[in-house]
Amino acid sequence: SRFNAKDRWTAPVIGGGAATAGLSVFLFYIFGGLPIQATTFTRLGLEPSEASGWMFITWLPTGVMSLIVPLRYRQPASVNLTVPGMVFLGTMAGDFTLSQMLGASLVAGVAITLMGLLGITDRIARWVPFPLVLGMLSGSLFALITASVEATFSDLAVPGIAVAAYFVARSSSAIKVHPLIVAVLAGTVTTFATGGLGGGPVSMALPQVSAPSFEFTPAATIAIALPLVLLTAGLGNPQAFGLLRANGYRPMTGQLAILAGLTSIVNALGGG
Repeated sequence: SRFNAKDRWTAPVIGGGAATAGLSVFLFYIFGGLPIQATTFTRLGLEPSEASGWMFITWLPTGVMSLIVPLRYRQPASVNLTVPGMVFLGTMAGDFTLSQMLGASLVAGVAITLMGLLGITDRIARWVPFPLVLGMLSGSLFALITASVEATFSDLAVPGIAVAAYFVARSSSAIKVHPLIVAVLAGTVTTFATGGLGGGPVSMALPQVSAPSFEFTPAATIAIALPLVLLTAGLGNPQAFGLLRANGYRPMTGQLAILAGLTSIVNALGGG
C-alpha cells in the first residue's frame, strides 16, 4: 500500500511513470545540484583531491538512501544534499576554514539526528501548513529558475537550443522520448559543436577519501551549524513531507529525519 510503511523489505513495481519520475530527479541532480556543488568547491578553494573526496562522500549516500527509503518505507523519497545549504556554505568562503566548516556540519548532523529521535521534526512538519511549504519550495527553486533564464538569454547557442528542444519534444506527439532527455542531448551536441567544453587536460582517478580535521568554534556553530539545521528542519524536510502528504503518502518523518542527520554525519566525517 502506498499509504502505509511496510514492516518488511519489498521490491516496488517500476512502471513507465516511475521510471520517468526517477529519470527527472536524476537529471535534476546532475544539472541542478552538481553544478552548484562544483561552484561551491571553487569558492572554497578546494584542491582537486579534496573536491573529489567531498563529491564522493556526498553522492554515494544519496544513491544508497535512494534504494533504502523506497524499499524499506515504500515512499518515493531520498536523502540528498540541500541545494540552499550548499549555496549557503559557498557564501561562507573566506570567513571560516574548511576544518571549521566540517566541524559545524558535524554539529548540524548530530542536532538533526537528535531532533528526529525526539520527535521534534514530526512536530515541525505538522505545524507548517502546506501552502507555506509550496511557497518555500518555490522560493528555493526561484534562484535556479532565474539563473537558467539568464543563461538562456546570455548564451543562446547552448541553453537556448536545449530549452527549445525541450518544448518541441514536449509539444510533439511524434517524439516518444522524455523531453528532458531531448534537451540534454541537444545541449550536449551543441556544446561539442561550439567547442564549449574547452581543450584543457582531462584526467580520471579514484576519489581520495581521508579523515579530515575538525575545529569546533562557537562562531562557526552559530554562523554555520544553526542555519544548516534550520534549512534542513525548517525548509527541506517540511517541503518533502508536505509533498508526500499531498500525493497520498504518510511520510515517516522521524525515520527520514534521522536518516538525514546520520547522512550529514557520514558526509562530515568523510570530509564533505
